[in-house]
Amino acid sequence: MGKKGKLVLTTPRLILKDYSISDAPALLKIVGNPDIDIINSIPGCKFPLNIDHTKSWMSYCEEEQRQSPREGYQLGIRLKSSGILSQPKLMGSADIYSIKREEGTADLGYWLGEEYRKEGFMQEALQGLILFAFSPYGLKLRRLEACCRTENTASNNLLKKLGFQEEGLKRKATKVITTGEIYDSYLFGLLAEEFHPILA
Repeated sequence: MGKKGKLVLTTPRLILKDYSISDAPALLKIVGNPDIDIINSIPGCKFPLNIDHTKSWMSYCEEEQRQSPREGYQLGIRLKSSGILSQPKLMGSADIYSIKREEGTADLGYWLGEEYRKEGFMQEALQGLILFAFSPYGLKLRRLEACCRTENTASNNLLKKLGFQEEGLKRKATKVITTGEIYDSYLFGLLAEEFHPILA
């Protein structure tokens, strides 16, 4: 855990950390891009987004952090600092939500800024988050689910690479907040015993 109980996870290149209100400006620079697939994840926000939207989003996250037990974790993905004076740069988000502790299940969501893609960052971030979800020192879950629109080949392939199994098709299940378009989605599932992380 980090400062004031905030969750902090680390991987070789990344820091995954609970959001704070101070992240709103950096977040807007990323999610203000209409090419980012933000799906049903910004309460009360409509595109085009502005600073008030992202501040509202961060306030929602901070309220979520005060829950006990927590029902979700929205974590900013940050590239570790490259110098003494530099700050970890916000790149995207990796989230666990709809946590049902008694059932041992939750949903997984994620997105990444366009300039950080094709470098393996999201795979690395999700491996760290999934490890936390299944670990006896973390959430102790037994199953994660993820939905991905059928046209998003890169995201579908990423889930399969992480060990998720394609389990079905959810018709008209995905609404992209940046465009309002509605898509079919594949449903993926991953059991704790199926997860084999590979972190350098």
